[in-house]
Amino acid sequence: YEISTRDWSSDVCSSDLTRSNDPSVVCAYGSKFHPKSQVQYPTTRRIGSYIFKLLIRGLFKIQCNDTQTGVKVFRTVPLIEALAYTQEERFLFDVELLVVLWKLNFRFVEAPVELDFQYSSTINPNAIAKMFTDLFGLYLRLKSSFRLIGTK
Repeated sequence: YEISTRDWSSDVCSSDLTRSNDPSVVCAYGSKFHPKSQVQYPTTRRIGSYIFKLLIRGLFKIQCNDTQTGVKVFRTVPLIEALAYTQEERFLFDVELLVVLWKLNFRFVEAPVELDFQYSSTINPNAIAKMFTDLFGLYLRLKSSFRLIGTK
């Protein structure tokens, strides 16, 4: 019934998904931007996360506040359907999977998280340039793919 991807415990997301009575809601995801989230992380990382959120919303037009926190719980059948369209790995996999689910008319619920990042940021000019390049490549591929399969 549920499949989770996580870097840590997903109990909160799992309960948020099972409480949803809307059959179009197929994913609960942990979000640093949820009003009840308690997060501590470097300012550069916070700014980067916010910019990334704006990019995802702007490029892909999906209602998802945070693709990168590291915890998601899915309903099995829609996940399997969406995986047939995915190709990406690493950080883009989460983005691609959520965009594909959205384009297949599925929806998500946001869940609060507690995070305390105790390390320095890996954000640097090269990482930012690669992120933009990879993200734009994903945008072009998905735009073409979903035009071909007739979804929004």
